[in-house]
Amino acid sequence: MSGRAAARTRSAAGQGVLEIAGILVLALSVAFTIGRRWGDAWDFATFYHAATALGRGLDPYRLDTLSAVAGRSITLPFLYPPVTFALFLPFTWLSLPTATTVWLVLKLGLQAGLVHLWRMFLPGTRLLGLIAMAVFAFDASLLWDLKTGNVSVVEQFLLWLGFACYLEDRRRAFAALVVIASTFKLLPIAFLALLLVPSRTRHASRGLALAGLALFAAIVFAPSWLGPTWAHGYLGSLRIERPYGERNPSALGILDMALHGAPPPGSDRMDRALLGWGLWSGALVALSAPRLRRVWAERDPRQSVFVAAFLFALVAPRMMVYSYLLLVAPALALARDLFPRPAVRALALVPVVAQGIFQLLPAWWRAPVLMGLPRPAALVVANLSYFVALLLWLSWLWRGRHPRR
Repeated sequence: MSGRAAARTRSAAGQGVLEIAGILVLALSVAFTIGRRWGDAWDFATFYHAATALGRGLDPYRLDTLSAVAGRSITLPFLYPPVTFALFLPFTWLSLPTATTVWLVLKLGLQAGLVHLWRMFLPGTRLLGLIAMAVFAFDASLLWDLKTGNVSVVEQFLLWLGFACYLEDRRRAFAALVVIASTFKLLPIAFLALLLVPSRTRHASRGLALAGLALFAAIVFAPSWLGPTWAHGYLGSLRIERPYGERNPSALGILDMALHGAPPPGSDRMDRALLGWGLWSGALVALSAPRLRRVWAERDPRQSVFVAAFLFALVAPRMMVYSYLLLVAPALALARDLFPRPAVRALALVPVVAQGIFQLLPAWWRAPVLMGLPRPAALVVANLSYFVALLLWLSWLWRGRHPRR
């Protein structure tokens, strides 16, 4: 072996050691963050108590029922369709602490699978960089999900498994996985619109998209219309939930926050916020139309998935903080397109991960920084994930109109 080849081998080995060390540091960061809130996975507690109530023949959509089953006050209602109890009922065979641990381990395994799926869309991306983005990007959306016990990692794994099928032009499998993933939070069913984009080997799949919508409606709503009395409670839970700020960094959440809080149903303030959200969404789609037409014409499934993910996040009325896991791979892809030089790209991604790294600081360090912020600054900080995603999107649109020479 020549001296130059030996040097390259040593360099590669050194980089491998550094990458392993970095991954271990990230794993410890995740463990530390979860450990601080161990046993306080409030979203999963709601899922667990709702499934327990159903097992006892009670109405799982009533808060007073959940509180009676839990033996304490439960403030978060169960909001998912009746079909989703198929996932949560088996956990009731365990005690709540054991079930919470099993749920966490299951989601960590799915997150590992999700990273693998992202690498399919981002060939050549170093594992350390991808894991760092997964942990810290967009206000540490992954850590939010793991702390709360939410279902977002499950949803995102199913979605990206579907996107992987779409990448291989397996459209029926894609449609089925999108339908299953959407049974929790409903809005991701919009990704069936990807079936309307022709591939390089086939035309738009309009019939399959309509069939997917029909199947989705049957799975989600038929039990509420035709099922037992308790299932009817789901229709009542479909009232508009209006979290805002750090929990729901979205266009509608920003408008609600700017109007001094989530308004009660039927109020003029709600109507103004919804009108503003509709106008903003329409304006953003119109501004993006020339670039979207180009993506349509190129028939690149990978690019179509990234573009659909960003547009979904920017117009969805309810984009909870942990749902920003959807944008981890697309953000890396857009940054790679915008900034070919790795050093510049890494610098550009600093705003994407900065807020997530800030979350790891002790509360007594973070509180003095956040307290006393002027209202405009507080609005930006609370919705920073949305503004960072919007900046990446607008930069991508601008680059499309001013390509490199």
